[in-house]
Amino acid sequence: MIIIEILQLVDQLEDLLNEGWRIPLTSTLLVNEEECLRIIDQFRAWLPEELKQAQRIKQEKDRIIDEADKEAQRIVAQARALPWDASQRQTGGQITGERSKAIIAEAEREAQVLRDGANKYAQESLEGLQQQLETLLDEVRHGIAHLESTA
Repeated sequence: MIIIEILQLVDQLEDLLNEGWRIPLTSTLLVNEEECLRIIDQFRAWLPEELKQAQRIKQEKDRIIDEADKEAQRIVAQARALPWDASQRQTGGQITGERSKAIIAEAEREAQVLRDGANKYAQESLEGLQQQLETLLDEVRHGIAHLESTA
């Protein structure tokens, strides 16, 4: 049913373009802006939920990766700000340097794990969405073929 509605909107948009006024000696076409915007709004309303879901998945992945990067930066900054006590000064800062490196390495590992998880989640979600969209595309093609065969 949604396919027929979308095809009708495409037909309306095509009719609107065909009814537009062409400016002589240019490729410029004047159309009714209000009518064009109305059709575009209807397109948005009919967009399959899967497309909206893809956008949400991408935003969630970006948010997770941003959080992982911020957490890694926080841990690295914390490691670099470790105080040096007298015993560490006597050993030339070796303990603090080793501890800082270990904390930084752990922060980078944790950030990578979070990035990998976000990427895996996004990939699995988008693969499922791709399957749904391929099914929808098959339905659209079938609807178009049906309309062409009855024309």
